[in-house]
Amino acid sequence: MIKNKVLQVIMGLLLSFTLLVFCPLYALAIRETGISISNQAITLNMGTPQTLKAVITPSSATNKNVKWTSSNSAVATIDTHGKITPVSVGTSNIIATTDDGSFTATCVLAVQTGVAKIALNKSTDIIVSGATDTLTTMITPTN
Repeated sequence: MIKNKVLQVIMGLLLSFTLLVFCPLYALAIRETGISISNQAITLNMGTPQTLKAVITPSSATNKNVKWTSSNSAVATIDTHGKITPVSVGTSNIIATTDDGSFTATCVLAVQTGVAKIALNKSTDIIVSGATDTLTTMITPTN
């Protein structure tokens, strides 16, 4: 009888150990319940990249991987780290999706030309006390 009890305890311990060691970790995972992006809408100038940040909820979620996509890669591309690179003038939706695809968040992006260069019509000027002079600006691009 004692032998049977000892055997039952040993078998119970072995079963517990086996379940603990071989139990899939996903059973212990904390699932995502949502995602948001640091900006809901942004305007970028050509040549000025910006990085967005995705926030997975809850903050204790096990899998915080995000897939980034651009709805119009002719206007802007986005890398796996959320860095937007403007490609041409226009609009695009930047979409962050949780790794399992259950949740998405969108940032509306507008890309504009921006000012590349501002120059004056004179590099130097001498003005006598009491006199005036006019400087003219040249902005590139002109649009």
